[in-house]
Amino acid sequence: MTVPETLVHVTLEPDGLGTGYHTAVGIVADAREAVSALEAIREALETALAADEPVLVEIPTDPSEPQTSDWMSE
Repeated sequence: MTVPETLVHVTLEPDGLGTGYHTAVGIVADAREAVSALEAIREALETALAADEPVLVEIPTDPSEPQTSDWMSE
């Protein structure tokens, strides 16, 4: 298996980060949730980079918690 030069390691076990391969980014999370969050971040960054003005990029991590856009609009 060819391992990419920049490796993102997702695991549920914090002690497992960086074992076996050099890890550029370590994420302790469920793999499905991590991939979903990373996809949301990529989409938000694409939107922000395409904008002609500053934008607020918000990636909700817990839908039950108040989000920045909620309290900023009050």
